Amino acid sequence: MQGPLISVVTCAYNGDRFLPRCYATLLAQTCSQWEWIVVDDGSTDETQSRLQEISRLEPRLRVVTLDKNQGRAIARTRALEAVRGDWIALWDVDDFFFPDRLEAIRVAALEAYDFWVSLAVQTTLDLRVRGIQAFDRPFPGRDFRIGLHGAMAFRADLGRAIGYAPHLKTYGGMGEDAAIMLETAFRSRGKFDERPLMVNVTGNEVVLEKSLASRQIVIETLERLWQEGAIGVKAQELEGCIRRLRLRNRVLGWLRACPWLYPRIMQLRLRGERTFQVTLSPARREFLERVARDLPAKGHDSVLAALPWQKVALLWQADEPARES
Repeated sequence: MQGPLISVVTCAYNGDRFLPRCYATLLAQTCSQWEWIVVDDGSTDETQSRLQEISRLEPRLRVVTLDKNQGRAIARTRALEAVRGDWIALWDVDDFFFPDRLEAIRVAALEAYDFWVSLAVQTTLDLRVRGIQAFDRPFPGRDFRIGLHGAMAFRADLGRAIGYAPHLKTYGGMGEDAAIMLETAFRSRGKFDERPLMVNVTGNEVVLEKSLASRQIVIETLERLWQEGAIGVKAQELEGCIRRLRLRNRVLGWLRACPWLYPRIMQLRLRGERTFQVTLSPARREFLERVARDLPAKGHDSVLAALPWQKVALLWQADEPARES
């Protein structure tokens, strides 16, 4: 029997309130060639109960349970071991995606890309749009681009070959993800989708020390990749990139004297609805509004609320919403 094309990977730690929304927007996908791997990373809330409810409704769900919380690096490593699909699509439990996301990944797979990444809509916890996050370009004047880890999908064998970094589990976020983000960008053939197909819900983990540690890990990874010959830039270009990253960390380090100030600054850092000449189409705006109305951030008690979202995939235009411009 042929396995799924795409393994959707979700790592959950005390994410019971987000699981119905996660499942609903997965059901809304126009591509149905998926399995859903959820790693319960030692949750102490109702995550297991929610997953049991979903499993009774969804045969494509497979659950991996860790006895205690071990961090996203180890949880994602367990997910890499469990997937059966040719491609892995990351899907954090508190984030979600527009209905054409998996279809875009399916097309990238058919076009023989190694990885795929899209732009990301950033919202608050109550799904107010903060802006659209574009790709990072660490070397000005060159076409090297890096996308948000949560907006990525990649070949399963490529993900296993690079892997995550369990020793960085304390910081979560970009720390354990740095190798996959950077090694794919510099060593593999990627498709950078200029549409905002991911909704990145910010506000759950605004931590200064995490930001500082993650950026240092990026610096170390860039230096390693350059020494291995994976980054085709001159030494002075690499030094310039690292100098800018270190300067930012130095500035952020001053905020240690006022730890309450960093979350406040991040809350005020509104990107605006328009970023790099990209705006949300009416269809995407309507989808966001519907999710905010029917599946709020505070969660939903019943997984049954997710089932009607199968109709969304049928109603979503086959030729996709008008290109954001």
